[in-house]
Amino acid sequence: MRNKSQWFLIVMLAALLVASIWYCLQIWRTTPAMPPYGNVIMSLTALVMVVFGSGLIALIYFSGRKGLDETARMSRRSRKWRPARDPTPGQDS
Repeated sequence: MRNKSQWFLIVMLAALLVASIWYCLQIWRTTPAMPPYGNVIMSLTALVMVVFGSGLIALIYFSGRKGLDETARMSRRSRKWRPARDPTPGQDS
Protein backbone atom coordinates (compact mmCIF):
# COMPACT_ATOMS: atom_id res chain seq x y z
CA MET A 1 0.00 0.00 0.00
CA ARG A 2 1.26 3.45 -0.87
CA ASN A 3 1.82 6.06 1.77
CA LYS A 4 0.05 9.43 1.90
CA SER A 5 2.84 11.43 0.28
CA GLN A 6 2.81 9.22 -2.82
CA TRP A 7 -0.95 9.61 -3.17
CA PHE A 8 -0.63 13.37 -2.70
CA LEU A 9 2.01 13.51 -5.44
CA ILE A 10 -0.16 11.47 -7.82
CA VAL A 11 -3.19 13.68 -7.16
CA MET A 12 -1.19 16.88 -7.65
CA LEU A 13 0.37 15.66 -10.89
CA ALA A 14 -3.02 14.56 -12.21
CA ALA A 15 -4.48 17.96 -11.31
CA LEU A 16 -1.64 19.72 -13.13
CA LEU A 17 -2.21 17.52 -16.17
CA VAL A 18 -5.93 18.27 -16.26
CA ALA A 19 -5.32 22.01 -15.77
CA SER A 20 -2.73 22.16 -18.54
CA ILE A 21 -4.98 20.24 -20.96
CA TRP A 22 -7.88 22.58 -20.15
CA TYR A 23 -5.67 25.66 -20.66
CA CYS A 24 -4.34 24.38 -23.99
CA LEU A 25 -7.86 23.65 -25.22
CA GLN A 26 -9.03 27.14 -24.25
CA ILE A 27 -6.12 28.77 -26.11
CA TRP A 28 -6.63 26.49 -29.12
CA ARG A 29 -10.31 27.44 -29.41
CA THR A 30 -9.71 31.21 -29.15
CA THR A 31 -6.88 31.54 -31.68
CA PRO A 32 -7.51 31.81 -35.42
CA ALA A 33 -6.89 28.80 -37.64
CA MET A 34 -3.45 28.31 -39.13
CA PRO A 35 -3.15 28.57 -42.94
CA PRO A 36 -2.60 25.32 -44.88
CA TYR A 37 1.08 26.02 -45.55
CA GLY A 38 1.60 26.39 -41.80
CA ASN A 39 0.16 22.92 -41.24
CA VAL A 40 2.48 21.50 -43.91
CA ILE A 41 5.54 23.18 -42.35
CA MET A 42 4.53 22.03 -38.87
CA SER A 43 4.04 18.45 -40.08
CA LEU A 44 7.38 18.36 -41.90
CA THR A 45 9.14 19.79 -38.85
CA ALA A 46 7.59 17.14 -36.60
CA LEU A 47 8.60 14.41 -39.05
CA VAL A 48 12.20 15.67 -39.21
CA MET A 49 12.38 15.83 -35.41
CA VAL A 50 11.12 12.23 -35.08
CA VAL A 51 13.64 11.02 -37.69
CA PHE A 52 16.60 12.78 -36.06
CA GLY A 53 15.54 11.72 -32.56
CA SER A 54 15.19 8.11 -33.65
CA GLY A 55 18.57 8.26 -35.34
CA LEU A 56 20.25 9.60 -32.22
CA ILE A 57 18.64 6.93 -30.05
CA ALA A 58 19.75 4.28 -32.54
CA LEU A 59 23.32 5.61 -32.35
CA ILE A 60 23.23 5.41 -28.56
CA TYR A 61 22.10 1.78 -28.67
CA PHE A 62 24.60 0.92 -31.41
CA SER A 63 27.55 2.39 -29.54
CA GLY A 64 26.46 0.71 -26.32
CA ARG A 65 26.16 -2.73 -27.91
CA LYS A 66 29.49 -2.46 -29.70
CA GLY A 67 31.24 -1.41 -26.49
CA LEU A 68 32.43 1.89 -27.92
CA ASP A 69 31.55 3.72 -24.72
CA GLU A 70 33.38 1.32 -22.42
CA THR A 71 36.86 1.49 -23.95
CA ALA A 72 37.34 5.18 -23.24
CA ARG A 73 36.32 4.76 -19.62
CA MET A 74 38.36 1.62 -18.99
CA SER A 75 41.60 2.85 -20.55
CA ARG A 76 42.02 5.74 -18.14
CA ARG A 77 44.51 5.25 -15.39
CA SER A 78 43.91 6.61 -11.94
CA ARG A 79 46.27 9.45 -11.27
CA LYS A 80 47.12 10.85 -7.90
CA TRP A 81 46.75 14.56 -7.47
CA ARG A 82 49.99 16.41 -6.93
CA PRO A 83 50.12 20.13 -6.19
CA ALA A 84 51.94 22.27 -8.71
CA ARG A 85 55.36 23.51 -7.72
CA ASP A 86 55.10 27.09 -6.61
CA PRO A 87 58.42 28.95 -6.78
CA THR A 88 59.17 30.85 -3.64
CA PRO A 89 59.14 34.64 -4.04
CA GLY A 90 62.46 36.17 -4.90
CA GLN A 91 63.90 33.09 -6.62
CA ASP A 92 64.25 32.84 -10.36
CA SER A 93 63.50 29.46 -11.82
